[in-house]
Amino acid sequence: EGGLPGGTGWMISAGEGSGAQINSTWAADTRVNGCIQTAAVNCNVVLLSDTDGTTTYFAVVSGLEDALGNYDLAQAGSAPIVLAPLPKPRITGSTRLGNDVTINVGAPLAGALNAGKYLTPCGANAITGYKLYSRTVARGSGVGAGRTPSQWSPGATVPIANNTTVPVDCSDAANQDVYLAQTLTLDSGYELSWVSGESTRVECGPQIAEPRPTGRPGTPSNDRVPGRGGRR
Repeated sequence: EGGLPGGTGWMISAGEGSGAQINSTWAADTRVNGCIQTAAVNCNVVLLSDTDGTTTYFAVVSGLEDALGNYDLAQAGSAPIVLAPLPKPRITGSTRLGNDVTINVGAPLAGALNAGKYLTPCGANAITGYKLYSRTVARGSGVGAGRTPSQWSPGATVPIANNTTVPVDCSDAANQDVYLAQTLTLDSGYELSWVSGESTRVECGPQIAEPRPTGRPGTPSNDRVPGRGGRR
């Protein structure tokens, strides 16, 4: 993140047909966190990401230290490193108590994460968590543009294999929509520079999740509850 092959930043050209070379030091750049060191080896992990404004893409590449102290991240047969779409948050359901709605979110699926992993057997899994973000907008207006985290409201960082919940206040008089997005975090706490594409829409307002007139007392309406028909 932050450099282009052939440029003068942290990633420079290694010569025509030779790919790119990372040019930085552990102390001089906040995007460099140091090696992952196991009992036997040092492991260098590089996090790559990009966005087209709608979808965010990522790859996590690792390499072992050689006898000269270098890390060769090239793939077998010079295969290209292809950035994979960053998975969107998986809303699995919701509950409501008064004006408080709790959105249930499932952990990122292993298959979606594996598509962006290019890891050597160096004894470390760099992706340790995911961080959730939310955006609340007027009903039916759409999520709006922007994949920069500062354009979203930050939430919790969750261990990568754990499900979680997101609390939402749905007491406002004006009906609203809530969207979620997420990033990935590494063992050092460093995270992707852009959030994922948005989740499915969660309808939020004072009339959402009210009982149907013909339903049993206290039974939420199946076509209004966020996460069960209320999200689209």
